[in-house]
Amino acid sequence: MAAAQTASSFIIGRSICGIGAANAGVASAYVADWTAPEERARAYGWLGVAFGSAYVVAPAVGGFLGEINWRLPFAVGALVAMLNVVACKLLLKAPMPSLTASPADVVEPRGIAKLQWRRLILIAFLSSLANTVYPTALALLVMSRYQWNIKDVGALLGAVGICTLIVQVAVYQWGARRFGPRLMLIFGLTCGIVGFVVYALAPTSGWFYAGVPIMALWAFGPPAVQSMLAEAASARDAGRMQGIHMATAAVANLAGPAIFSLLLAVQLQGGTLLGSIAYPFLASAFILAVALILSLTGLNDWSHCCSGPRRRGW
Repeated sequence: MAAAQTASSFIIGRSICGIGAANAGVASAYVADWTAPEERARAYGWLGVAFGSAYVVAPAVGGFLGEINWRLPFAVGALVAMLNVVACKLLLKAPMPSLTASPADVVEPRGIAKLQWRRLILIAFLSSLANTVYPTALALLVMSRYQWNIKDVGALLGAVGICTLIVQVAVYQWGARRFGPRLMLIFGLTCGIVGFVVYALAPTSGWFYAGVPIMALWAFGPPAVQSMLAEAASARDAGRMQGIHMATAAVANLAGPAIFSLLLAVQLQGGTLLGSIAYPFLASAFILAVALILSLTGLNDWSHCCSGPRRRGW
C-alpha cells in the first residue's frame, strides 16, 4: 500500500492486509489452548487490552505520520508487522504436553451445550456486524452532522479507545470474577444498545461524546463470549471454537459495510441528512437488541448445561 501507484494496486494491498486479520483468531485460539478454564476470562480481558491499546495509539500515530506523507503510515505499519513476525517466532511456543488433551481427557459436551455454542456464535456474529458501523459510516456521519474535520474524528476514536481500555483493564476482570461472563455479556450488550441510541439521536457533538463512556462498556461483550465459548468447548476443541468465532467476525466484516453503506446512502439521498436520527447507528442498536434477546433467553442455565466439557489434569 505504501508503494501503490494506482487505486487498483492500493485495493490489492488492502486485500492482502485483510488476510492478515486472521491473527486475531489465532491469538484467541492460542489463549484457549494455553489457559486453564478458571483463568480464561482474565486472559481474554488482557487480550482485549492489547488490541484496545493498539486502537488508541494507531490513529494518533497514523494521523501524525499522514501529515508528513500519506505513504508513511503504511510503511511504518509494514515495519511493525515484520517485528510482530519476529516476536512470534522468538517468544511463542507450542502448547506443552500437559496442556494438550488427548481424546481420553475429553468429556464430550451434551446436546444442549452444542446449542449454546451455536447461540454464542450467533451473538458474536451480531456484535461484530453492529461494530462495522464504525469503519463504514462513523466518519461521514459525524462530519456531516456536526461539521467535524479529520482531527475531530481522530480525537473521537482516541476517546473511544481510551474509555474501552479503561473498562477492560480496570473493570472487566473484576466483574467477570464476581458476576460471571454471562451477566457481563448481557450488561455489555445493553450498554451497546443505549450507546448506539445516544449516537443516533445526539443533536450536538457534546451529546455524541456523552455516548462514548456508555459505548465503552460494550467492551464487556467480546471477552465474555470468548470465555464462554472456551468454557463450553472440550479441551481439544477450545482453540477450534475460537477460530470459528473469528471466522464469523470476518463474515460480519464483509456484510456490515454493505448494509451500513446502503443505509447511509438512502438517508443522504432522502434528504434527511442526519437531521434527527442517524439510521446506521439505530440499525446497530437493533442488531445488538437481537443479540441481547438471544443472551437473555438462551443462556440462563449456562453454568449447568456446560459443566461437562472440561479438561482434566490442569
